[in-house]
Amino acid sequence: MALQLRYPEEADFHSRTFIDDEEAPAPTLADAIFRWSPSVRADLARRSETCLTPARLIVATGAEATAFGKTISQDAPVLGTLVLSTTPIAHTTFGAGPAAVCALLALTPETLLLLAPLEVAEHDVWTFVDALFAHVAPQEVVSLSALMSVTYDATLHDGCVLYQLASSSSSPLSDVPMLSAPRFVTGIPAALLTHCTLRRRRAAVFVSLQHPTTSLLESTRCFGPLQTHLGLMSVTSTKRVDDATTKSFESLYI
Repeated sequence: MALQLRYPEEADFHSRTFIDDEEAPAPTLADAIFRWSPSVRADLARRSETCLTPARLIVATGAEATAFGKTISQDAPVLGTLVLSTTPIAHTTFGAGPAAVCALLALTPETLLLLAPLEVAEHDVWTFVDALFAHVAPQEVVSLSALMSVTYDATLHDGCVLYQLASSSSSPLSDVPMLSAPRFVTGIPAALLTHCTLRRRRAAVFVSLQHPTTSLLESTRCFGPLQTHLGLMSVTSTKRVDDATTKSFESLYI
């Protein structure tokens, strides 16, 4: 587990290359910008609260997991958005889907989904995660992401397989195999699992281990079994957002 929770900085061994850290340019750190939709902002102000407290938060990162997230949230209302100051923002309407921002959606009153399709630089991961948990305080966190197979995963080169990692406070799913060493997750999934482990909060990371030739459709289907385990098969659409919140995601930043 210790190896699986490691950050890429620890795994990047420069055993044959001399690197002078003083000559390396310092990365430009990003600022996180979180905005609630007008209706949620008004509701939180009325209750004198600053964050939502759902039972479960599902975080889908990357193109594969985001594609799966969209299949289970077609009519879900947008509660808010999270972007970094380094994120390029394009004009995106709700009808076109949250392609240029990280959108927080409500699957049910107790289950929220964060779609994070854009890449987040390693040095900005904790900025992203801290901003998320400053506005959402769930009892359980579920992370969905994809991981490329490597040489010693030769048996997986014909497709993709779903694996899991879980915090000590969470009960792993019996029919989903554990991601064994020396493989480990990085980026946002690693930060989510680390954050929840340190705070003894239930967390699970589900990874689609796939080959570079695996299609997006295959990767999306790989997450399919989780619909039953997460209770998403019977999820009904919550109330649609009103006309005031369907204009565009950019309107949340005015």
